[in-house]
Amino acid sequence: AVHESRKNYKRSRAALRLIRAEIGETLYQRENIRFRDSSRLLAPLRDGAVMLETIDKLGSDFNLSADAFAATRNQLEQRYLESRTRFLQETRHFDSVLADLNEGRRAIQDLPFVNQTFTAFAAGLQRVYRRGRRRQAVAYGDSTNPERFHDWRKRVKYLWHQMELLGDLWPVMTEEMARELKQLSTYLGDDNDLAVLDATISDERFATPEHELTQLKDIIQWQRHQWQTAAAPLGLRLYAETPSAFVARYGTYWDIWHRHQFNGLPEQKYALIDLPEKLMTISEAATFLNISRAQIRRLIKTDAVPAIKVGQNWLISKQSITEYSP
Repeated sequence: AVHESRKNYKRSRAALRLIRAEIGETLYQRENIRFRDSSRLLAPLRDGAVMLETIDKLGSDFNLSADAFAATRNQLEQRYLESRTRFLQETRHFDSVLADLNEGRRAIQDLPFVNQTFTAFAAGLQRVYRRGRRRQAVAYGDSTNPERFHDWRKRVKYLWHQMELLGDLWPVMTEEMARELKQLSTYLGDDNDLAVLDATISDERFATPEHELTQLKDIIQWQRHQWQTAAAPLGLRLYAETPSAFVARYGTYWDIWHRHQFNGLPEQKYALIDLPEKLMTISEAATFLNISRAQIRRLIKTDAVPAIKVGQNWLISKQSITEYSP
């Protein structure tokens, strides 16, 4: 739950960056700092768990015995449990987070966002793209500095979530862009997890047995090289355009979408005029079956009922809903 919460913080901050020029620097800074600081309060619960997952994954990926890093893992687990206990019992972080979220929700509803043209998003999109492009060059300029790859990853994630938000411009194109940005973020995230683990076990206060430390550091160095190598060509392709050309292209998609009411969706098997007669929204299907929207989404995810995605919305065959039985 903490992990999902922090992911949604990142989505919120990506949205704020998209409309940064439209709402003004003062409001942007206020809300961005609110979400940033609130998310940081939850970080300790996630960070310790990630290191345990990382060391377990290393053992599994390299087919090592279950006790290959037993002493190191025991220390990491003890640290995590102590940190978790302190967080849950000795802090009021959850209260602070909920208060911040409630205030942020009210503030976002009052943001002065009235521009209905692409210019509302252009500057924010170009800024995030430009920074990601620059951070990639900096990261590979000094691949020994993990902070530089971590900084690039943050810019990649912002662009990924912005592509999700702009998905209706041309779903076929933007969804693929978002998918590959997500993959790039995964490479860089795995690299960062290893860098954090490396720094932790290298700390003199962390009594890692010498034989485990040597083997772990060798494996970490090799695996980090693999992730960085995989990220390089994908990043170069995703950031191939100049920032101005990238934004101009998406501005063209916007203009075509609004001028022609067409966003490049592939031809469906139903005639457009018949769509309302043959398809249901998630809400309509949930009402028909007397179940929740979340349950409908699970049915779609497990292919229990056929559905097509139009933009960011799922549409479900009325016939399949009528014939469905649990």
